[in-house]
Amino acid sequence: MEGLSVRKIVLYKHGVGYVERRGKLKTDEIKLQFKRGQMNDVLKSLLVLDAGGKVTGVSYESHEETSEKLKNALEVPEGKAVMGFLAALTGYNVTIVAGKVFSGILVGVEEAENKAPEQGVVINTEQQKSRSVVSILDNKGKTHFIRVDEIKNVGIDDKKVLDDLRYYLDLTAAERKHDIKGVTVHLDGDKTHDLAISYIIEMPVWRTSYRFAYDDKGSLLQGWGIMDNSLEEDLEDVEVSFVAGQPISFIYDFYAPPLASRPVVREYVRAVSAPVEMESSMDEEKKSEYMDDGVCGGAMPCAVTPKSEAAPPAPGKGARYARPDVMVMENSASVQTKGQNLGAFFRYDITTPVTVKRGESAMLPIVQQKIDCKKVYVYNSEKNYQNPMVAVRFENRTGLTLERGPLTIYDAGMYAGEAILPFTPEGAEQFIVYAVELGVEASNETRTDSVFRQSTLSGAYLVKTFYEKTKIKYKINNKTKEAKKILLEQRKYPGYELCDTPKPAEQTEGFYRWYLDIPAGKTVEFTAVQARLMSYSESILNMTVETLEYYFKNGQMDNRMKEFVGQIIAKNNEIRDLAQEKVNLDAERTRFLQEQERLRKNIGALSQSGDDAALRKKYVKQLDDEEERIQEINNRITEIDNETLELQKQVNKILNSFK
Repeated sequence: MEGLSVRKIVLYKHGVGYVERRGKLKTDEIKLQFKRGQMNDVLKSLLVLDAGGKVTGVSYESHEETSEKLKNALEVPEGKAVMGFLAALTGYNVTIVAGKVFSGILVGVEEAENKAPEQGVVINTEQQKSRSVVSILDNKGKTHFIRVDEIKNVGIDDKKVLDDLRYYLDLTAAERKHDIKGVTVHLDGDKTHDLAISYIIEMPVWRTSYRFAYDDKGSLLQGWGIMDNSLEEDLEDVEVSFVAGQPISFIYDFYAPPLASRPVVREYVRAVSAPVEMESSMDEEKKSEYMDDGVCGGAMPCAVTPKSEAAPPAPGKGARYARPDVMVMENSASVQTKGQNLGAFFRYDITTPVTVKRGESAMLPIVQQKIDCKKVYVYNSEKNYQNPMVAVRFENRTGLTLERGPLTIYDAGMYAGEAILPFTPEGAEQFIVYAVELGVEASNETRTDSVFRQSTLSGAYLVKTFYEKTKIKYKINNKTKEAKKILLEQRKYPGYELCDTPKPAEQTEGFYRWYLDIPAGKTVEFTAVQARLMSYSESILNMTVETLEYYFKNGQMDNRMKEFVGQIIAKNNEIRDLAQEKVNLDAERTRFLQEQERLRKNIGALSQSGDDAALRKKYVKQLDDEEERIQEINNRITEIDNETLELQKQVNKILNSFK
């Protein structure tokens, strides 16, 4: 907007931007324009400050589509600027100047019909207009008929109708701008207002791009912030800031007017009806081991050019600038950025005004710092199974928070690889992996063993404790002609502890780390062991003599425990024998009872004399014998129950006696 241009933009990483406009204007209203999709954010965040007056209100275009708004508006058909306009005024008070002045209600318009084709004569538009007539009824009841081609001007006497026409014209003009919506800020009086208007709208996320250059005398980190101008205007001499962090943000639908659903209540005759009313760590002592005094530990050879070969000189005058040396890079970009720590956020303020044309993007330098670093070879089988990776290790001492972004690495002026620099607060350490060392090959084998630790008794259970050991054996073969120091990373298994392994040089939350010296042309083996304590419980009441002997033979039970458990097993064997005897007796008793039922039926069918008498006597004796046996069985079952109860008491006593 002219006179109220954009003076400041703050871009965030979650897709919004803060826009601030400033200027002095003599007016009673300010008109701003936004895309339909930006209206919710504008209504949620619009802030207007007036140092020369007061803000009396803010109005904005309705959410309705233009076609919906025009339904109740005075509408002039497209392509009929004269006849359609006059027809739309039918029924309204107008003043028409056509030689004389006619005032009254416009009755209607009669357009001349073109019947020329029947006579083969063509009538042009002017001829047709000269035959068209508009009629007007004055306040005396007289109707005047006026030729349309004689009309000089038409005045609308009804202010409401005139406002309606202007509303139609404004909507028609707005429709040509598609999804552009207007917001009007109303001010107190037509005087000079010193205004600052700010708001949040959806904008492209700003990005970062880094360059990392190595040199014998030190390394240089250079960072650029990339922004896009998505506004409908050029940005000239604007303050730009980039914010690292992620504030909470959301879309709240302010623009679409909400309508509450209400029940429909109908009137009934003689009835009253009413409505119901939310990895990177470093050991402190290790910092001095890998950080040199301000420089990298020697030049880092490029993956393409062997270290022993000198880099070929660049031909031609000024060709030295073609190679991104540290000194050249340091002098080729002027970083005018001030960093501000805002607690949960970090802001890069570009101190030099920025100009970006509409629809264009810009790269702005935000970081240029010499840093202390060291090249390391890292082997992590989860990241790359066959070879170690080449990385640069550094601690962020730039005084800035480094946002996440791609990183291009140069070594001795040559391209060496690419990486992603993670989000890195001030003081945090990073491993930046950018290449693979193909001259060193690595492999590993994993084996899991269970090692017995001890056996204990807990009540009626034998608890056996084992160490479950996971051994990872690494083989690292250095095929190059130079000795290598490899940083070996091994993941920490949840619930495991390191054992039978040298103390790690350092560790992070998720990994152990060891430094391994690999001589040129040699293979070095290293074994890392992690173990966890496992326990299994087994009821000794169900244990057999064979199981007892097996545990004793394999050292999982001492002689004292064996004798103790042996007593329990012996008593349990007696209990099991008694239980089996009781089962057998119960089966026998059931068989006798069934037999007795059969005998009683047979006896009932026999008479008291003759041959039946002898058979009846035999059945009665058999029945008596079986009854006597059943009684013996009942007595024995009672004895078994008593003996079992006594044995169980003895088992409990033995269990309680073991210390």
